[in-house]
Amino acid sequence: MKALLPIYHTKLTAILTQVGILIMVTVFLASCGPKLRGTYNLDANGGLPFKKMNFTSDTKVELTVKFSDATAEADYLIEDDKVKISSAGQTQVFTIDKNGCLDGGQMIGKFCKM
Repeated sequence: MKALLPIYHTKLTAILTQVGILIMVTVFLASCGPKLRGTYNLDANGGLPFKKMNFTSDTKVELTVKFSDATAEADYLIEDDKVKISSAGQTQVFTIDKNGCLDGGQMIGKFCKM
């Protein structure tokens, strides 16, 4: 029986070490995902209705209305090269271009980080 304890302890230590490494790698990879932070301003050729988007967390964005400076909070989700902003049952999809700007098309406009 005494001969089995060191072997059991060695295997248990190896398993716990592997589990610990797996947890650390998972946390690291989750923190490296695409994120938006800071303020994106409307391009000079922009449309309506917003002039600024301020990404405040991994899921929330504050939208500033173009003519009144009123703000509204919305949820967002990043999928591939798209940012989906949702509020009040409506979703607007923006494409992340090669410069990191968010392009909502001709009607919405393009927002770039300044």
